[in-house]
Amino acid sequence: MKELRERFNADLAAAETALEQVPAEQEPGLVWSLAGRDAIVQAIGRTIENAQRTIFAGLWDEELDKLGPLLEAASARGIDSHVAIYGNQTLTGPHTHDLAECGASARLRLSGRRPRRRRGRRH
Repeated sequence: MKELRERFNADLAAAETALEQVPAEQEPGLVWSLAGRDAIVQAIGRTIENAQRTIFAGLWDEELDKLGPLLEAASARGIDSHVAIYGNQTLTGPHTHDLAECGASARLRLSGRRPRRRRGRRH
């Protein structure tokens, strides 16, 4: 029994040493807590700029003013980009899906909680 216990304890010590060398899993960073439109648009912009393979986005005209050029640039560098647009703007390059009617319906349902556009539209 003594010999078995010593071997068992040696195996446990070796396993413990090996496990200590395994890197700890890091938080993937997929959950953000952001406040305000500017912070949200900036975070999405950084995500678009850092994309390596594919982008899926659902955006309103208000966000496309700043994010549209980034999405077009991502598409131009070969990123497979798909954008559902809840408004009237268009993009050149990414695959787009016209959800303008859905966006208009959502504005009615939200009773003004979604701010209206204040500047001219990009076409």
